[in-house]
Amino acid sequence: MEGLLTKTVILSFLVWWYIEFPKQFFTLSRLILRNILANFSLGQIMRTLFSPWRRIEAQSASGTPKDRWDAFTFNAISRLVGFMMRIGLLIAALIVVFGFLVLWLIAVCLWVIFPFLPLILSLYSLRFL
Repeated sequence: MEGLLTKTVILSFLVWWYIEFPKQFFTLSRLILRNILANFSLGQIMRTLFSPWRRIEAQSASGTPKDRWDAFTFNAISRLVGFMMRIGLLIAALIVVFGFLVLWLIAVCLWVIFPFLPLILSLYSLRFL
């Protein structure tokens, strides 16, 4: 009777470890990744990549060529600053997503081998006897 109970407990553990929890883990990982992407607003950043920074634009007060040139250069610089800030955000988003995926991959690998770790370490320690 004890042998059957032990087998049932071990089997239940392995079913939970390799089937039930990974489903929850992948669902949670997908939600975290979606949240990361939503917080960086990548779609909006791509749509407004060349928009002026903080929508700051200059209008020429009068129609003189100097005022129009000043407004043009100010708007060009504002767009350049906006472009640089948004590129910086895109790079930061890529770094965060890449870091998340690396940590996720490490977690998955550790999760798969962790139940066998005592056996692996025991066999490895026999080398030193």
